[in-house]
Amino acid sequence: MIYLACPYSHPDPKVQKMRADTATKVATQMIQSGTIVFSPLTYTAAMQKLGVHKTSKGWLLFLLPFMEACTSMYVLTLAGWQESIGVTDEIKFFREKKKPFFLMSPDYGDSTIITTWG
Repeated sequence: MIYLACPYSHPDPKVQKMRADTATKVATQMIQSGTIVFSPLTYTAAMQKLGVHKTSKGWLLFLLPFMEACTSMYVLTLAGWQESIGVTDEIKFFREKKKPFFLMSPDYGDSTIITTWG
């Protein structure tokens, strides 16, 4: 199962919505192509609006079992991914577990893996 990481936090709610929508769109396309993927942003963005886990650290603790279950991670390279605390923590986890992770264009139709790390 692939873990689909993506930045979320931003002072502009429109940027947050675009990021969540993009993650959901890419996850949907991956599922339709037969790939098993877990998109944490798709799963958690609506819950955060309802008051669940307001911090990256809170979400990281919640997502640890999902990251354990996944065999690799794709990072959507939306603007801000390199500065994202959450994405940084997720990459650190996958590195420590020696699980491969990849950078991926958010244009899934042109989905070429940009870089392989791990």
